[in-house]
Amino acid sequence: MSLPLIADTMVASGQQFSLDLQDLRALCVKMCVLSFKYVDRRALWARVFPDAFADWDLVRPNTNTLGDLLMWIPFLELFAWEGLEKHEAAHPPLSNMRKAIRAAGIDVGGHHLLCQLLILHMLQGVPALQAFQLMTCRCLKRDTQGAAALLLAALSDSPQTPESYEVALAVVLGDCLKIDTSQLETHLKAAKYRREGLSAALKQKSITAYSGRPRLRDRATPSEEQKLSMDTTYGTWESYKGFCQLHQFPNVLSENVKARLYFLAAQQTWDWRPHVSAVFRHEGDAADKLRKFPVSKPDLGVLHQVIYICNFIYFFLGDS
Repeated sequence: MSLPLIADTMVASGQQFSLDLQDLRALCVKMCVLSFKYVDRRALWARVFPDAFADWDLVRPNTNTLGDLLMWIPFLELFAWEGLEKHEAAHPPLSNMRKAIRAAGIDVGGHHLLCQLLILHMLQGVPALQAFQLMTCRCLKRDTQGAAALLLAALSDSPQTPESYEVALAVVLGDCLKIDTSQLETHLKAAKYRREGLSAALKQKSITAYSGRPRLRDRATPSEEQKLSMDTTYGTWESYKGFCQLHQFPNVLSENVKARLYFLAAQQTWDWRPHVSAVFRHEGDAADKLRKFPVSKPDLGVLHQVIYICNFIYFFLGDS
């Protein structure tokens, strides 16, 4: 199952239960907590996220935030644990899982596989035997059907209390857990940009339907009024006035300097960014912002004015 689908499912589940979607690591952990069985999920949530909100009126006893094993196994492969060995002996669910995987002959050391199997064992609506077999087979690269059956039998012989699971899972999902969210973040950012582009296209379509289809020459050479209207509607900086408003230049900055900066930003055949400091003697956030926003369709009148002034200065002062 692809990670983009997992990311989209996480966001949909987060929206369903009114979760904070900004911290992806925390969102991954919340997907686990809300999907657990054999434990008081609300009590576990209070241990792991004491200040986070969830709409518990919508959390049903059979809630599974991601779905079947095809979603959960690649999702859990993003998880890794560091420094958990000091907690193992103190928490019976962890030490019992260690004994069980040793009895099944699939103990590979460390806590990576151990914690993945523990989480799978706790998931609502996920068959434990199939989950153990698929996860260990992917990890060990061999047939583990018999080992998975032995593991499940060993866990059944020594059941744990909900309270002990709650304490152990709080440790497993705490600071020792590291989650690689980079691919999830990349997909969600790309999806956001696509939605924004679609929104802008629909907005332009509605404007066209309201005001009539624009003429081709209007698209090629927009008037000052049209450019200012686009600046206002879309928050762009193509017009000279829009460019100045975007960067909020200080009042003491001359129009000549502003025009020269606009001229630099309009260059498309060479790297103009290193030359900003020669015109704008205010290094810092303002100069960095200037370098981030090129102008693709400049006002030709402003460019001609800059060229004329530069030629004038060179002609009269070039030899002095």
